[in-house]
Amino acid sequence: MAIAAVGLGACDDRRPQPLTIDNALTADEIAAGRLTPEVMWKMSRAGSSSLSPDGKTLLYAQTDYNMAQNRGVTTLWVQDMASGAVTRLTDTASNNAAPEWSSDGRKIYFLSDRSGSMQGLEEDTIGGFNSMLEKQKRESGEAFVSTILFDDRAVVLHDRIPIQEVTPITGRDYWVRGCTALLDALGGAIQHIGNIHKYARSEDIPEHTLFVITTDGMENASRRYSVYQVREMICHQQKKYGWEFLFLGANIDAVETAGRLGIAPERAVNYHCDSQGTRLNYEAVSRAASSVRASAPLGADWKAEIEKDYRNRSK
Repeated sequence: MAIAAVGLGACDDRRPQPLTIDNALTADEIAAGRLTPEVMWKMSRAGSSSLSPDGKTLLYAQTDYNMAQNRGVTTLWVQDMASGAVTRLTDTASNNAAPEWSSDGRKIYFLSDRSGSMQGLEEDTIGGFNSMLEKQKRESGEAFVSTILFDDRAVVLHDRIPIQEVTPITGRDYWVRGCTALLDALGGAIQHIGNIHKYARSEDIPEHTLFVITTDGMENASRRYSVYQVREMICHQQKKYGWEFLFLGANIDAVETAGRLGIAPERAVNYHCDSQGTRLNYEAVSRAASSVRASAPLGADWKAEIEKDYRNRSK
């Protein structure tokens, strides 16, 4: 069996203050006339875009950074194609991405991250992951682990390592940094693991693949993959190779977000982004992994404890 864990999010529930963006070059930077890293970070970065059905208005995402605060934010803008005039639609207190027009051009749909600071649960996340790892090591049968951490970029922590050889993660491996490049992490991981299976000997291809996605915020930093591309990749692996995908999300509508990616409602769950919610996540994922490794059907009850906790504490 192959287990792919993408995410390991940590956050708290505070909504951040609007991020101050000052992209003006200093007098010294202008005089030097050099494209330094500092100057590059002051440049706005264009993200996903959508042209209105009548072709008159361009809707797009733009990411800006504040180096002093080590934070970035993605906002939505519209540009009139005739005059070139631009208008910002969202403020800098939260990240908003993946904008799309409705078919009649009267509404705009987008993904919004209102989660606040992604800090505070590093120890819970590390402990939960390590506890799950130890439980799975005691299970019978082979398992290979791939772990991808993501913020504004993806970092491969484990690349198809036999589970008995995977060492516990520490604060040196996992810490909270920047934005949420969820689509890039998913697309890259699916492509990588899919290629390994494609070119492996038949006897080396895992009988089952469980792909677990954990995120505490909404996509706001991807550059390589779109929602459509990732959805196509997920659907392909589900239909052709029987991969199982689980989506655990905090501070977002996890079921809706998973649906946009081609993941069924019974495979998605909302959780409270705190110590208790994080612990329940890893316990549930471990149980799901045990079921899949035993070739048992993975029913909707894999997430029952998480849903119960989410309902009880959301009243």
